[in-house]
Amino acid sequence: MRGPVVYVFLLMVGSLLPAVHGCICMPSHPQQDFCRADLVIVGTIESSQLISAALLSPIRLGQPDIIAYSISVESVKKGDQHQALWSSENTLRINTTATENSCGVPGLTVGQQYVLSVMVVNGKGFLNFCQFRQVYSELTTMQRRGINGAYMGGCSQCQIETCWAYGNCPVTTPDDTTCMHGNRQTHEDCYYYHGYCRARPNGKCVWKKNAEFEGCLQSTNQVS
Repeated sequence: MRGPVVYVFLLMVGSLLPAVHGCICMPSHPQQDFCRADLVIVGTIESSQLISAALLSPIRLGQPDIIAYSISVESVKKGDQHQALWSSENTLRINTTATENSCGVPGLTVGQQYVLSVMVVNGKGFLNFCQFRQVYSELTTMQRRGINGAYMGGCSQCQIETCWAYGNCPVTTPDDTTCMHGNRQTHEDCYYYHGYCRARPNGKCVWKKNAEFEGCLQSTNQVS
């Protein structure tokens, strides 16, 4: 429950504060974002529409405008219970604020296929800058495996935490239920692109890695 609450708070902050305050995201792993998300889809952007905030409500005068995306949903990776959000034509409407400074995602390309982590609030879908989103064709092997079930497998039994002591990060915590990552900035991190946290039959949570992960470690001199 913690993740969705944090995202809702960030979205509210992004819509209430002036754009100059910017949007600050805590480092996270794609599996963390997957587990926190209400809905994860693969879909193609059909259209985007800029909507003036003032037209939505008089109390939003001076607040960030909204972008409404229409998305053709091709597959649901998490959140089947939210399929009532889209029409029989598999078109999902998702809103986001119109600037990154207000925690919005304004730059999705019409005609491009993405994997998107979505919040569902009061029966509506929202995108937040801090959530995982990626052009589908640019997913790594392990990220693709993750959204197709491997991430979900670790959601209930494992936790993922970011280590701030760069260069001295343990792989797991003493309780063996938390996978640690973050030897460098998270988005340049081998764990981010090429690892996911899974629970073994004995209950211990470990990083699942592949040859690309090992190659990444060698090229960046990270310590696993």
